[in-house]
Amino acid sequence: MTRILLVPLLLVGCVRVGDVSKGLDDSGLDLGDSTIEVVPPCETCVLTDANNYHYSASLDVAVQPGLAGGGDTLLIDWSDLTRDIHGHVRGVDFEIEEVLLLVFLDLSPEEISARLADDDLPQSEVSLYASCTPTDDHCALADFGVLGRDVELEQYYNEGLGTWMALLRSDAEAGAHTMVYLPPQSGGVTEVVIDDATSTITANVDFHSLQPLVLSQSTESPHTLNWGRLETDGIGNALATHTLSRMLIARYDQPVKNLETQVFDLETIAVETWNVPISGQQELNLDDVLGENAALRIAPDETWLLALYCDSCANPAPKFVTTLQAEAK
Repeated sequence: MTRILLVPLLLVGCVRVGDVSKGLDDSGLDLGDSTIEVVPPCETCVLTDANNYHYSASLDVAVQPGLAGGGDTLLIDWSDLTRDIHGHVRGVDFEIEEVLLLVFLDLSPEEISARLADDDLPQSEVSLYASCTPTDDHCALADFGVLGRDVELEQYYNEGLGTWMALLRSDAEAGAHTMVYLPPQSGGVTEVVIDDATSTITANVDFHSLQPLVLSQSTESPHTLNWGRLETDGIGNALATHTLSRMLIARYDQPVKNLETQVFDLETIAVETWNVPISGQQELNLDDVLGENAALRIAPDETWLLALYCDSCANPAPKFVTTLQAEAK
């Protein structure tokens, strides 16, 4: 990864780019050996893993055992839910449109949460999948069906038959707004209550250690962007570029450090945004998106991000984020 080493340029008597040189400040103090590596500007810009941000998360999901053998009376209720795991407000930013019920035969709640946080839970681990479209703030186990067909799930809700998990979701964003484990146990409850504390996520995001994408201010040729060489996403998992569906370019009036705590809201907190569908593509002309000579749009006192999303993936965090800068003149 290319890094820009911060050196007090105004105080250094002699600095050579890409070389090592001794320097003295105004007081004659020896500053030692200093190396500055400059990211070269590009017109034909190829994104690499070095440009990508780093993302990790921990997921905490409550376990509320339901009454084994009493599946016919089991109720999942979220009338107390006001905010989802990303801090979005129910009734303003989203409303629950679907409840998914998943059963995992071979994974514990701890294993499932860890793999969900790492975006590493394949569908092959799911032994049963059912859904409920609610008309109120609850779904009974008897309301769930598979592919639109009624099934009597309550007869399978018995102790020892896997880890049961309910996910509440909507079309407002990828993934789930909240979730809960409800394994069947003797002595369990008949009403599983979901509120704001039922599940929480803690995301650790680094936007400042990446190699920025620096756009040349030359007007000799258009600025093109290619992401076909990306191999890993921000978490470090293998990235299939054909799954990428959308590019977000956004301008902010706050420093990049502030944005690291708002990774799920990069679009809504921006001053200006450009959303570009990229399904089936690996390259585009940035000047067509931002206007002739895209670099001229990027002011040195602003923060610009470029993000790539997979809107059909379970994790709503972007697969790729980098900072956009313009060549200094």
